[in-house]
Order: sequence, then C-alpha cells, then structure tokens
Amino acid sequence: MGLHDSAPWRVFVSHTSDLRDFPASGSYVAAVQRSVAATGHTFVDMTGLAPVDAAPARLCVETVRSCDVYVGLLGMRYGSPVRDQPGQSYTELEIDTAGQTGMDRLVFLIDTESDDLGIPPNAFLDREYRDRQDAFRRRVGGSGLTAHRFASPDDLARLVERSLRGLAATRQRIDSGIEQARQARPSPAWGSRFVNPAPMTAPTWFQERDTQTRRLTAFLGDPRMRMMTVTGQAGASKTALVCRLLNNLEQDQDPGADLAGMGGFDIVYLSPNGRHLVDYPNLVGDLCSLLPAELAKRVQWLYQDPRNGPTQVMSALLEAFPVHDRVVVFLDGLESIMDTQNASLTDRALHEALVTVLGAPEHAIKVITTTVVAPTGLLQVAVPAQDQLWLDECLRSPDAEDALRALDPDGAIRPDEAPAAPGHAPVPPTARHVPVPDGPAPHGPAPFEPAPPHVAPGTRAPVQLSARS
Repeated sequence: MGLHDSAPWRVFVSHTSDLRDFPASGSYVAAVQRSVAATGHTFVDMTGLAPVDAAPARLCVETVRSCDVYVGLLGMRYGSPVRDQPGQSYTELEIDTAGQTGMDRLVFLIDTESDDLGIPPNAFLDREYRDRQDAFRRRVGGSGLTAHRFASPDDLARLVERSLRGLAATRQRIDSGIEQARQARPSPAWGSRFVNPAPMTAPTWFQERDTQTRRLTAFLGDPRMRMMTVTGQAGASKTALVCRLLNNLEQDQDPGADLAGMGGFDIVYLSPNGRHLVDYPNLVGDLCSLLPAELAKRVQWLYQDPRNGPTQVMSALLEAFPVHDRVVVFLDGLESIMDTQNASLTDRALHEALVTVLGAPEHAIKVITTTVVAPTGLLQVAVPAQDQLWLDECLRSPDAEDALRALDPDGAIRPDEAPAAPGHAPVPPTARHVPVPDGPAPHGPAPFEPAPPHVAPGTRAPVQLSARS
C-alpha cells in the first residue's frame, strides 16, 4: 500500500489454532473475518497458503510485510515454533515483523477470567509451552501497545470492527494534515527552496554557454526526462553552468519559457565541495527534509529497516512527492564516487537509487549530474529518460578565471591536481583510486552527517535519520 492510497487494506490476522477452531458454533477467527469484511478490507492469515519453495520463517515474514495492518489475537496457547527458527512461535514472529515494518498493530487478548470462553480445557491450556506463552503475553503487555480483552466471538468482532474504523479515521486525519501542511508550507515569492548551499557562487553571466543553458532548461521542463549528465574535462565550467541556472530558479529570475507556469522548484545540492557529499544516505536524508514530518517519518521507517534496499526506499520517496511538484537533485562531481577505470559508481546503493528514479512511473524528481567521466553503466538504463550534455571546450579568459574563483575562493585547488577527462592528460599519481565494492548494494542504513548548527537563510535543514540498532 502506498503512502497516499485509500484502497482497501490487507489485514493480517495472527492467531493460534484454538481460536480458529472454537467455539464450535462460530470461532473467534471467523468473527474477525466477518469484521474485516464489514469494514471493506481483505482478511489475510497463514492458514491455507499454497506450498511454496521458501523457508517457513521467510514465508511468514513476507506474508506479514505484504499487508497494511496487523491484528493479533492472543490466547493461552503459544502456537507452533517456527520450523527453521524454533526459539519463537509463528505468532511471535508475526507481531515482531509487523513492528519492525512500522505497521499499525491492533492487539486483542483473551480474557482468562471469563467463565465461558467456548474453548475446551485441553485446547485452551498449553502445557508444553506455557512458560513461553506467559512471557510472550507479558512482553506484549509491556510493549506500549494497547491491548483489548475479549471473552466471546461477538465481543471480539465488535472490538476489531471498531478498532479498524478508528484507525481509518486516524489515518484520514493524518493525510488531511499532511495535505494542509503541503499547501501552507512557507516558500519564497516564486516558490523555490533549497537544501544545502550551492557548491559555488556562480558568475552572473558568461559567454558561449547559451545553447547549453537552453538544453538544461528544456530538460527541466520536459516531464518525460529524469536525468541530465553534464560531462566535460576539469575547468569546462560544468558546475558553474548548472549552479547559474539553479541560482536563477532560487532567486525568482526568469528561467525561460520552457519552465513558465510550472511553479517553484525544490533543489538539493550534493557535492564534494559542499556541505553534504554525494552519497546515498545524504540523498535520502536531504530529500526527506523537503517532506512534511509524517511522510518523512514513514520513509525513515523504511530506511532504518535493513531489509529494505535502495529501490524500496527511493520508491517511497518518489511516491511521497506529488507529481506536480518540481524537485531537482544536483549531484556535482560524480567522478568523486566513481571507479574511473570502469566508469561506474562505487556507491552501489546510490546507483540503485538512481536506477529507480529512471525507471519509476511519472514522478516529481529530476537529477542533474556533473562529471569528468561519464557513468557508462548508469547511462545505459532507461535511455529515453536521460539526456547527456558534453562540454568539449573550456571557457575562455576571463570567464574561465571567474568560474574557477567562484568554485575555489580560497585557492585551495591547484589546476594540476584536477582529474582529467578521457583523451586528456592522465590523472596524477596523487589521485586516490577507490575500488568498486563486491556484491549487491548494502541494504542497511548508514549514519547521516550531523545537522549543521546554522542553516543559511533560504535553505532547508537536512533530516537526520539514525541507523537502526
């Protein structure tokens, strides 16, 4: 289920066999099944699943995670231990999985003080795992979850239906608040916001780049395009070209007819010369800072769960921004995280996130990169959604000096230390080679940079997401 879906929920109901089989006149699970149907949702449990070629624990986890709401019916039986994880029962695994996923959990405990629960003693008591079940019930009771008690199927049916309707009303209020926050969020006159300062103060004007500027403007105005790669040798004014255009957007200067009537832009700057480096954690955190708090929190849950890879997290981010929004991510100096020999990104998680941006259905995010070395592997993905701009010649004097001074006001970068483009002078021995890591992109979150103590006027403070322990 997406962040904004109003479709029926898949409601996972966790239970043991005694609650499914008794009372004989109509079981507790059957009563819950009627309540779920009465609220317009779909009942899901582990009963009757077709055999599949998967470990039992994995099948259980995947089934729970495919749902939107967890309903736990806890009786006095511990249930069957998981075949390949005998230290816990299926009911324990199910509630833990729902909690780790950030799913809403509704828990109902059988009232052990009731005189007639409709369950025979031999089915009600669990002599083999009684201590485990007592500990499990205590753990649930002390977890902070609200647990309702029931003494009959009719009683349970009323509680479940009321809880599901209450949850739906709560979610509706949250969604309404998010929409109001979107509509009321402060912005400059033309509507643009930016996260992190730009990597350089771009010259207000330089010659010989009008055609390239028009190409960038057309890219931003074309809803079919997702990524623009600006490639050229060091000193070709790649960063200056992009920063000059994005600065115009920030300052409410006329960006051109291609962008007329599109409203403001939200801009994220990542750069080896900026406050935040180009990497996957910064990409996620800085995009979250543009979202309302509730949406950012939901993405944070996904990011902190190590079972969610960059594809899942980036898909949630793409869905969180309304399609009519305009979000630009500027990845400056992409060669800083590339294996230049293979022309591929060394940050596999970032590579996977960008592939998701390129292949997803229509969304609000566009990516502009500047690089000395073209990322060949990335450029072969979703080719119709990409454009590539080559800057074959450097700026001429005095525009070149102006651009370099803006990029390096302290004079810390020596021209002979810059990496060379293919076909030009080789990279000097002092340049550091970063090997490509083996294996798939890491699914676990990396820690984020601490928030700066001061955020310049007009900028957005990045959201800080902590790694899950």
